[in-house]
Amino acid sequence: MVIDERSGPTGPVLVAGATGQSGRLIVAELLAAGYLVRALVRNNTKGRQLGTGVELVNGDVRNPATLVAAMTGVSAVISAIGGRSPLGGNGFRAIDWEGNRALIDAARSGGVTRFLLITAGSAGRSGFPYSLPLAPYPWKARAEAHLRASGL
Repeated sequence: MVIDERSGPTGPVLVAGATGQSGRLIVAELLAAGYLVRALVRNNTKGRQLGTGVELVNGDVRNPATLVAAMTGVSAVISAIGGRSPLGGNGFRAIDWEGNRALIDAARSGGVTRFLLITAGSAGRSGFPYSLPLAPYPWKARAEAHLRASGL
């Protein structure tokens, strides 16, 4: 993972979804490369499992008000969040679309200039099964479009 060294980060890189399957790997790579890492966590116990050198900040992408403090002084955001089921509070719409939209909007409002969205190769594809609202792909595609429109 490389962030342009010529204008490299001046503050920590915020990782949302840091305790998840992909997020843990991203955090480890950032730390190994010498970056300051801030992890957005809902659960401090799980967050502490990321190891030393990671700043934990409590927040939940389903509650945009909790994201403001997480963005303070951040130079980049990496979103590795992902829904776990088709429906409900941890569903694809709530996390992959609405949660990412909240992160993107908070980053833009907080003056963050870099945002990396971990998504799916099938996001935005049309036809069965990609366009089914019970699949994550249409929700991830909405988040991608929102990020492109955000200017980040």
